[in-house]
Amino acid sequence: MNVTLNLVKAGAGIALLPMSMVHRELQNGDLKLVLPLWSGMPRDIYLLWPNKRVLSARAKRFRDELIVFLHTQKWFNAT
Repeated sequence: MNVTLNLVKAGAGIALLPMSMVHRELQNGDLKLVLPLWSGMPRDIYLLWPNKRVLSARAKRFRDELIVFLHTQKWFNAT
């Protein structure tokens, strides 16, 4: 996807890329949203750990911090 992003930034065309990847470029004007009423299908984010294992305190803290971090990102719930 980085190659596609670089090609789009170089003017080679348009692309459908994750908002998390292009949010900064849209904000600073390096990219322009050309189809604002259309978007790709939403994708879920999963955090996985081995089956039948209890999460360690460190893993639980990571999970909780990741959730907080994602909800503070403008691109996470961007429409």
